[in-house]
Amino acid sequence: MNLLEIRQQFVTLSGRADLATTTDDTNDTNNGADFFIANGTRWLDLAQETDKEAAQFDAAFAIGDWRVLMENCRVVKEVWYRDSEGSRTEIDVVSQDKLREDYPKLSGEDNGTPTKWASYVSRFAPTQVGSGQQIKYNSVVIMPPTDAAVTIEIFGVFHSLELKSNIQQNYWSVNYPDLLVLSALMSLEGFYRNTQGVNDYLNQINTILRGIDVDSADATTVESLQMEG
Repeated sequence: MNLLEIRQQFVTLSGRADLATTTDDTNDTNNGADFFIANGTRWLDLAQETDKEAAQFDAAFAIGDWRVLMENCRVVKEVWYRDSEGSRTEIDVVSQDKLREDYPKLSGEDNGTPTKWASYVSRFAPTQVGSGQQIKYNSVVIMPPTDAAVTIEIFGVFHSLELKSNIQQNYWSVNYPDLLVLSALMSLEGFYRNTQGVNDYLNQINTILRGIDVDSADATTVESLQMEG
């Protein structure tokens, strides 16, 4: 299902026709419903591990580049660089303190072949918002600054795509649209402080999530047997 279909189900089941403006039988516009759908998506991302939460983020680096900013990145697990000939090399992870110790100048360091990376602070203190607030990003620093044009490949855990246009889809809307609608409905009940409503939806959601957990465990067992065999 796409956002339009999810929104229409949400409006129908919630009885909140005021949260979308219907223009015809196949189209409508958001009037507040998408806020709860987005909340439901993020709740599911945090509540349930899936094999689709891992993702790759590619950043084109020019000579001298040293930092990557990423939206919706929850955890960075590996960083690689790919040169112009397609050769790929993994970069070693270090702590922020170690990176600062080895490369105190950061962007002022001599260019070279990237050898180390660390997750890094990507925002300023609240009193310095005007200095470049970047609270929506996670940041990775690669040292030394590259001496060639390369592609930085970052592998990690990312939030699902936030649905913003009627035709967009994400993992939950395609594979478990019922869960996404239920999570959006639960979010709506939570904002109106309906504890019983939240608990009722949560019980339904958890029943389905337990089934997903069983599938994930089975897939892990098969993968383990294949590796050992």
